[in-house]
Amino acid sequence: MSFFLGLRRIVFSPTVGMPVWQDRLYILMSRLATDPSDFYLLPRDRVVEMGSQMAV
Repeated sequence: MSFFLGLRRIVFSPTVGMPVWQDRLYILMSRLATDPSDFYLLPRDRVVEMGSQMAV
């Protein structure tokens, strides 16, 4: 059995989103968040991660 996780990488863009300090705070908080595979105690050798990049 395999587990599929969707990941979102958040990057800074000066033309999109909130004020700069809020963007940077949001990006920092998202990077410090617990990894989903650790949170759900999924075995690392059976996890497939698919990701995207989002500008804020």
